[in-house]
Amino acid sequence: MELLSTCKANVNAADHKGATPLHYAACGNRLEEMKLLLKNGANVNAVDNSGFTPLHLSVCEGYTEITQLLLGETESPSTSCSDASIENVQTINQFYHW
Repeated sequence: MELLSTCKANVNAADHKGATPLHYAACGNRLEEMKLLLKNGANVNAVDNSGFTPLHLSVCEGYTEITQLLLGETESPSTSCSDASIENVQTINQFYHW
């Protein structure tokens, strides 16, 4: 991961599924990698081909620390959900403290 920042790699590059490194870090519960990606400019609101952001994936997997980190970086959970056409924000809202 540190090679990414040393080589100035594109941390927002997406694969054929539209998933970015942040999506994979969220799915894999990789907190330290997530912090490094965010520090290097990863787009927290990136949407994959299925319409999911890293926040959606972390909530679905039940990764509380990842979810809290992403909520701290996201403008608002409702914005993130509406961008990806997710109607039910109840799960995300339980982590977000207004």
